[in-house]
Amino acid sequence: MRIILLFLVSFFPLYGIAAYGAPPLHCTTTPKIAFSHSYPGRDTIVPSNKLALPAGKSSYPNGEIVYLSGRVLDENCVPMSDAVIDIWQADPEGKYVTRTLGDRMNPYPVFTGSGRAVSDNLGRFNFVTLFPGAYDKRAPHINVHVIHTSFPALETEMFFLNDWRNRNDEKLVKLPVDSQTLLMAKVSKRRDKSAIDATWDIILPGKDAYHHF
Repeated sequence: MRIILLFLVSFFPLYGIAAYGAPPLHCTTTPKIAFSHSYPGRDTIVPSNKLALPAGKSSYPNGEIVYLSGRVLDENCVPMSDAVIDIWQADPEGKYVTRTLGDRMNPYPVFTGSGRAVSDNLGRFNFVTLFPGAYDKRAPHINVHVIHTSFPALETEMFFLNDWRNRNDEKLVKLPVDSQTLLMAKVSKRRDKSAIDATWDIILPGKDAYHHF
């Protein structure tokens, strides 16, 4: 009997977990936060995940490069594919810009200010952007709008963990500490110190209807 059980757990791990009643994983929904700068609209967002290096460009504009990556999950921590993630943000000088097609097609470096990614079958997404400048009483942040056919749209903002300006951000400080933590991307310097990596998971409000384990 013991041999049979070991065989089932080894070859059917999800069955084994469900059969023995292990508690399901739980992910806390990413808090909503009012946008600091109005959503440009689906047709205005640049349909590329490379805000700092649009197609046809061979060099980056001035600013600290940020490689942003993460996953889109549901409340059971199940990866969600085909989620559309739109982002837009201030440039390194703290200004919002809208780049025309002509700006993106010329040979000079340009920061598009907005971008779009779609999560893969493991829920993963990534962007190449620049570190946003602070303005008014706002800490550096990125506006995020997420759409998935099985979930309500999520409107929120992402901040950078341990940035000293977070504690004075007029919107962030109004949230409970636990909610603030969920909006923080973990940041680390790349080995050559030429850029930073930022990682942040997005938890959609709800559970995947097709996940039974």
